[in-house]
Amino acid sequence: MRKRAFTLIEIMVVVALIGILATLGGVNYQKYVARSYQKEAGTNLRIAFAAGNAYIAEHGQGKPNFTQIGFKPQGKHRYTYFGRGEDQPGEAVFEGITATMAECGSIATADLPPPFNDEVAFGENPDIYFAVACANLDNDETLDAWVIYPDGLVQIFDDVVD
Repeated sequence: MRKRAFTLIEIMVVVALIGILATLGGVNYQKYVARSYQKEAGTNLRIAFAAGNAYIAEHGQGKPNFTQIGFKPQGKHRYTYFGRGEDQPGEAVFEGITATMAECGSIATADLPPPFNDEVAFGENPDIYFAVACANLDNDETLDAWVIYPDGLVQIFDDVVD
């Protein structure tokens, strides 16, 4: 009785197909992971925003920092968070593992969409609380930046491109 086996070409074709599928799956997996990090940043910003507004409502006008409002992101956070009252460098700013405060601070005001580029209407109004999160999710030049303010959560720069 003759035994039948796979030829070398058949095995090579199967290995090549598995490699192609693994490559495509890996790229999609990385995008899904990055999108989950973005959701985490949005959730943390909503918490900080609610706490900041509660502080302003209780204490009147002011620019509370994260220590005053009791906000601290839990675990190993990838985003760097800073809020309205973070006037002093290093004061209640939580640096993430992917971007430093210096990198996040490099986002020029002129690069931001309205109302963030209007210092008179937005930046100087003591009744408006906002918080910012930024990260470099895929180790390129682009930062992923989010801001929350009274009109909602806005993504300023998207580091995860489809």
